[in-house]
Amino acid sequence: MAKLSAPLQFTGSLGGLSAYTLKGSDSIILRTKGGPSKKQVQRMPEDSLMRLNNKEWSGCVISGTNIRRALHGLLHLGDYNVSGPLNGLAKNIQKLDTDQPCGQRAINIKRHKHRLVGFSINKNILFDSMVRYPMMTNMDRDNGHAQVQIPRLEPGNHLRLNNRWPLFRFCFTLGVVSDVVYNYEHTIYEPAAGAVQNESLMVTGTWWPAKEAYPGELLEISLNDATPVNEHMTLVAGIGIEIGQLTMDGVIEPVKFGGSGKVIGVA
Repeated sequence: MAKLSAPLQFTGSLGGLSAYTLKGSDSIILRTKGGPSKKQVQRMPEDSLMRLNNKEWSGCVISGTNIRRALHGLLHLGDYNVSGPLNGLAKNIQKLDTDQPCGQRAINIKRHKHRLVGFSINKNILFDSMVRYPMMTNMDRDNGHAQVQIPRLEPGNHLRLNNRWPLFRFCFTLGVVSDVVYNYEHTIYEPAAGAVQNESLMVTGTWWPAKEAYPGELLEISLNDATPVNEHMTLVAGIGIEIGQLTMDGVIEPVKFGGSGKVIGVA
């Protein structure tokens, strides 16, 4: 992979080159075109392992998408595209399936749910660098409920915020993620829980002055009754901190890319 620098700046295709940008980077990425054609991958015997890997990767993409949807309420705080890392996380979980052959291995999120805890939607400013106090969430899987008790926090000690912005608040999300399995009849990957709505809910706390001690508060969420949690599903809770600013009209608006978030709990 190469990066373009001035004075040559462009995106798109040029001969055998492709130039594109990535969220979270100011550089233009340059790569060459190539590799086997789609027809070769589908037909040639030497590409059989690639076909199996491609089939498994389709399941990882489904799983990564489901996790991203569960964290939907926090994604506006992210400073990079989390799709690739989430797909990669699903791939690492898929490799732990020793019961199925390559090309049919499942992504058992529920069995390895601990691997999601701590996943950050930020690269530049991590949640733990802004909020220097350990937090735990209480999760009730049977009732689809989660809560987090945010303690009293002192600015400059427990809170390390950018002095440029005057306000902050916490947000708490809860979503449902299904395991992904291989359907032998239709030869495709699909969610093990079936056609289940990937529900994602979010609650927000009170806006608070960044230079004053934060008194703490309880944030809690319950899933809708129409979303029962079965043996193929995992509850994923996320926590984030938003940075706010006052507009000319006296309305508080979140600052884009000003906050941070992560997965705080699973059940």
